[in-house]
Amino acid sequence: MNINTTPFELLPGYVLVRVPASDFESLKRGRSSVYFAASSPSDVEVGLSADEQALIESRRNTYVTSETIYWFIMYGTDVVGWCHLQQADPDTLTMRNTAIDPAHRRKGLYTALLPIVINHARSEGYQRILSTHHASNNAVIIPKLKAGFIITGLHINEKYGAMITLAYYVYEGRLRSAQERIGHVPHD
Repeated sequence: MNINTTPFELLPGYVLVRVPASDFESLKRGRSSVYFAASSPSDVEVGLSADEQALIESRRNTYVTSETIYWFIMYGTDVVGWCHLQQADPDTLTMRNTAIDPAHRRKGLYTALLPIVINHARSEGYQRILSTHHASNNAVIIPKLKAGFIITGLHINEKYGAMITLAYYVYEGRLRSAQERIGHVPHD
């Protein structure tokens, strides 16, 4: 695994810095309600017995992933956002969660982040990058479509509602295969 600890420049004054899981989880707990104020997930575990909750927690604690990356988005010395990536299977890197402080949104940070994620996936040999978003989250969906992601699914999640899945295929052959499967006809 190629671990780059050198900060990546996103935009003038903004860098992306890799951090340990403990730093990421601490910040995420403190800021999730600010970053995701428009999201209101349902508590799908309400009504579960103590035994059912313990079984779920045990399963979560034993789930093994091969690669997990936590990046902070820094503006000077201030953390103004994050990006969390996780390997889903040998071929797939998942963009699990990205968030940016409201005061730093609409500056192109998310767009600047995407090539860094794509280059990481390519350098590590991943075949695709997946991400799932609220179906109305145009602030994320549009930059991803412009970066070459394609829509590969739409589903209803009992916790978050209508969700859209996007995929970026790192290699052209894999992209062509995916496009054929979903009925895409290229317009040249």
